[in-house]
Amino acid sequence: MWLTFSIMVALLGLSGFFAASETALTGASRASMLRLSKQGNSQAGVVSGLIAMRQRMIGALLLGNNIANIGASALATGIFTAWFGEVGVLYATGTGVAKDDEQARKLFERAAQGGNPRGVSNLAALSSSGGTPSDPVKAREMLAKAAETNAEAQYQLGLMLANGTGGTQDDAGARSLFEKAAAQNHPGALEEMGEFAEEGRGGPKDKSAAKAYYERAAALGDENAKKALKRMECPYAIKDKRGNLVTNLCF
Repeated sequence: MWLTFSIMVALLGLSGFFAASETALTGASRASMLRLSKQGNSQAGVVSGLIAMRQRMIGALLLGNNIANIGASALATGIFTAWFGEVGVLYATGTGVAKDDEQARKLFERAAQGGNPRGVSNLAALSSSGGTPSDPVKAREMLAKAAETNAEAQYQLGLMLANGTGGTQDDAGARSLFEKAAAQNHPGALEEMGEFAEEGRGGPKDKSAAKAYYERAAALGDENAKKALKRMECPYAIKDKRGNLVTNLCF
């Protein structure tokens, strides 16, 4: 972020330079510059040459000024949307401030509206931990944009597709998203891929692949994956007449 901020400051400096140059050229007197040039002032000679090309120079300065302004504006938008996301994390986790999920949601929404992928994924994560999003259809649309590259967004959108939240249920689409996130070692996505492969949801049933996914997720600390591995090792449950679990048969 500091590099982006530095570039933005540099662009603002360029914008000021172009604006000052335009003002100086339009305000300079050609007669005064010619007189100074004849007196041996080399800088006046340069200015006289620029004045002679006044229209071309003004056009170039205006173009440079517009490019600098557009670039600085775009970078400023990126900085502020990222800042909203970072401050939202503080409110969501209660780090340095009082924990406030509603304030965190507002900040994540502003970041997401600015096209910040982390803001989108954090908004979805906050919604999933605190219940159904206030607008699941909108959340699904925002996640779809961020899910092109963001593993957390892929995982959260996969959950929405798998559960039919904010639209139609799509197991195949959910599996595809979980697979993309799993390729980036997302623990939750690895565990979901294990479940989908084990049950044959959205694709072929493959218990060996499911076990491999569970093992990768468990290695990353996913508790659900650890339980799933234990279940696969001991698939047969022995229950009493009341239906209470007595023990499991392992192999």
